[in-house]
Amino acid sequence: IFPTRLLDLQAFNESTLDTRLVEKPASGSLFATLSHCWGANCDARYQATKSTLPALRHRMRYADLPKTYRDAILVCRSLHIRYIWIDSLCIIQDSKEDWAREAARMAYVYSNAHLTISADWSTNSEGGCFRVIDAPQGTIPDDAICISSVLSNGERSCLYFPSNCRSWDLDHTHLASRAWAYQERILSRRNLHFTQQQLFWECREGFAGEDMVPNYSDPSIPSLLLNLRARGSAEEFLDIWCSQIIRHYSLAKITFPTDRLPAVSALAKHFADELCSPYLAGLWLEGLWYTLSWYRTEPQSTERPKNYIAPSWFWASINAGVDWHIWLPGGSFKKRVEILDAVVDPVGDAFGQVSHGRVKLAGPLV
Repeated sequence: IFPTRLLDLQAFNESTLDTRLVEKPASGSLFATLSHCWGANCDARYQATKSTLPALRHRMRYADLPKTYRDAILVCRSLHIRYIWIDSLCIIQDSKEDWAREAARMAYVYSNAHLTISADWSTNSEGGCFRVIDAPQGTIPDDAICISSVLSNGERSCLYFPSNCRSWDLDHTHLASRAWAYQERILSRRNLHFTQQQLFWECREGFAGEDMVPNYSDPSIPSLLLNLRARGSAEEFLDIWCSQIIRHYSLAKITFPTDRLPAVSALAKHFADELCSPYLAGLWLEGLWYTLSWYRTEPQSTERPKNYIAPSWFWASINAGVDWHIWLPGGSFKKRVEILDAVVDPVGDAFGQVSHGRVKLAGPLV
């Protein structure tokens, strides 16, 4: 399934890296996606708008593109991937209708991409993917991993690798702190991470780094969707949603608070296929009696967004990290309430923004 628009990296002859925006890609071709941070001053010339669309369809000079885009194009050309999807260029930014439609298709875009190129260390579109590391010679970190060997001339040699460049570092990059990037990473079948230290490969089956040091961390984030299919009960699905997805997602930064629900909507669609329960602005009707037990994890007071995001009884209504008093029912927790009715009114996409909502429950008043 192709996205609505893609950048064609073979639109012109092989001697140029120039590209253009197309809406009818060649069948059977591969496409990649770019996961990146725009930054505060993203070049307006390279954002798809109603006014720039004709020029983008005609030709984009490679030399004029932001550095992160240029690097991503080089990666695709090296891997013989003809198309790339970049959000700023493939979604019409000043069209609410196009933005809402494309945001609703995000699950299909990243799930069907052959590869996601993640510019993890870059803080804006000019940072690029590739980074030159200028480390002083002779500097050996205290926690470095040493691999000793004997050279062909008989001399002993030690090769040092920093021990802190493993997969958990991917959870602390600049890109990992952004809300949209969180679901992009989980949805992608394959991720190529460009970090400050080295290049990492991450997919639903494994993880590897340039240093070839074995990975001893927990299963990679993309494997969450594989683990989801292995779960049986609704309680197990909700446990993953609350304790693994939303608990981490709620800590991520987002430029526009109104994107708080759309930026996780693609993941919600995957859970909806498995859970078969009505979706309610970040929670589900199934298990609502205990998933309403969320609380703010950040000690400082948190102001609610000026614009309406969600009903006050949903975690999405505040800009703060959240956790749950109850992840799985049972044990010392007993159900003492009944959810009589719970509805939200979506604005377009059933998994995106909402205009209002209500819940009606019955239980003892203490």
